[in-house]
Amino acid sequence: MLVNRRQFCQASVILPFMQTSLAFGDELEDPEEVPFIVGRADFSGAWKRVDAGSVVADFVAPRLDEKHISELTRIQVNGAGHVDDVIQRFSGNGCLTWFKQNIVGKKYWENVSIDDSPASRANFSLFWDKYCERNRTLTLLEFLAYMTVFANEVGGNLTTRSERINSLKHKLRPGITYLYDRFYIQSGSRRFQKMSYNGAHNRTCYQLFHDDRFLEQHKHLPLAEKVARTSDQAWKGDAYPRDRYPVSPESSETGIILECDFFKFRGRGLIQTTWRSNYRHIVQMIKSYQGQSSTIASHRESWRNIPDEDALSSSTNSDWDELFAASDREILTFAVAKHAEVGRYLPLSQEPASVNGTKIGSILRMGVGVGGDKSYGHTLRARMHTLCNSLLG
Repeated sequence: MLVNRRQFCQASVILPFMQTSLAFGDELEDPEEVPFIVGRADFSGAWKRVDAGSVVADFVAPRLDEKHISELTRIQVNGAGHVDDVIQRFSGNGCLTWFKQNIVGKKYWENVSIDDSPASRANFSLFWDKYCERNRTLTLLEFLAYMTVFANEVGGNLTTRSERINSLKHKLRPGITYLYDRFYIQSGSRRFQKMSYNGAHNRTCYQLFHDDRFLEQHKHLPLAEKVARTSDQAWKGDAYPRDRYPVSPESSETGIILECDFFKFRGRGLIQTTWRSNYRHIVQMIKSYQGQSSTIASHRESWRNIPDEDALSSSTNSDWDELFAASDREILTFAVAKHAEVGRYLPLSQEPASVNGTKIGSILRMGVGVGGDKSYGHTLRARMHTLCNSLLG
């Protein structure tokens, strides 16, 4: 079963989105880095509010005009070129140019930027052409909802991203300890917990250091001999033993530790696939793949005759980086579609009352499914309100 961040994130702090970027080297001690506070998606489902205080909704999105919903659900789009043609018919510009010239800076979009560079345009075409080819056509309403999410998370540049970590100079959680550790951040009266990636829906390092398939596959890496069959109980826990092991994300230093689940199955893609349990869906897709991607075919041959769990344990960071970054966009689009399928937030309803509601088929429900809390859903709908008014008047 796909692990949905709603299982972890029950808070519903309703705040407008703020555009921010967590890059290697950023400090995460500031409470403004909690995704619920800054309006970013909690793709891993690792954050939750743990204080006993009441949650007050101080931002409720405007409802979309019923005529706009009817018009946008009537139009089906089947690829990037078709999207550009439709948007140009309404606005006079292609999609990314329209976003940049007519949407960015408007109400609810004040802190969002759109990348309309040639590279971003190429990625736009590759992604949406493959998405529509391998999945289904989208209504224009669904397309705009996705692009609203992608604008917030990646500036509209539809290429893969990997979950990033702290600087090696971070005082509390340097380097890979950010992923491994469970920790708390206080923001006023609110207290948030970030869960450890060492366990939960991953296998622990301790389990993997006693797993024959894992050890055989990665035995050539630095530190393999030191950790194989270890009795060190720290590898079962949620505090990285940084007094005894490196915290660098470089394989030449940290070696086999980086092939453990907490690091290998961190977030990748546009709607970040995180946890072993979610990468399993991709392994299953690859093992049954019948398409033309040579990248996927090579991994299919490596994994097709072994159990899914062995494929996951023997896979490498390099495997997953290659699969998500492949120019064919097969895995990138599959991961986005699988998330929506199992999370049950698409398709959006064609009934205006349902689109503006809170249940399956609504924009709010899509926002919660993607972002982890109600604030994400309300701001998704608010930004969609601005899009619809701009496009349809």
